[in-house]
Amino acid sequence: MIAQLQLAIDYFGYLFLNEIPCKCWVAGGAVRDYFSLGYITTDIDIYFPSDEEFQKGKIWFIDNGGEIKFENERLMVIYYKKHKFELIKMFFESPQQTIDQFDFTVCCGAISKDSVFFHNTFFIDLAKKRLVVNNLPYPLSTLQRLQKYIKKGFTICNGGLLEIAKAIQKLDLDNPSINHIEKYPAGTPKFVRLD
Repeated sequence: MIAQLQLAIDYFGYLFLNEIPCKCWVAGGAVRDYFSLGYITTDIDIYFPSDEEFQKGKIWFIDNGGEIKFENERLMVIYYKKHKFELIKMFFESPQQTIDQFDFTVCCGAISKDSVFFHNTFFIDLAKKRLVVNNLPYPLSTLQRLQKYIKKGFTICNGGLLEIAKAIQKLDLDNPSINHIEKYPAGTPKFVRLD
């Protein structure tokens, strides 16, 4: 297991972590894909402990040929070395604090320049393709993401469905700012998410 963790650090180090001159880490879907598939099928979400570190990362990507494709108040999308990187503007003190906020345990993995962080059931749930609720900061987004995971062969038990339903029930669905609901250009709802 230790060798696998070091290979993950080396992989993301080769992509950019060994070169970027700021404190940051990869977390979420890219880490999940790496450990379940051995390669990445999604964008690479990068988290920072502060805006100062975010700015250092942004400048480094631009100075090294990265191309900014999109930016809003929550993230910046940069293409670099044929990969899509999302530089997240929601700041956390540590990789562990970051993954503690993710909805499903199969996303609760992070890799820094020298360590791997994960939920205590991350590898078990990933191997069994089982969705277990970790935290529900954005339950509407979690419900939407549930569809994506089911298409990939993941399952969720009735208890997990009930947790999501209870979290949604507590929301004021008439207040979009509380629910973090936005609109796509065509007018369909878009839910803010964290993974």
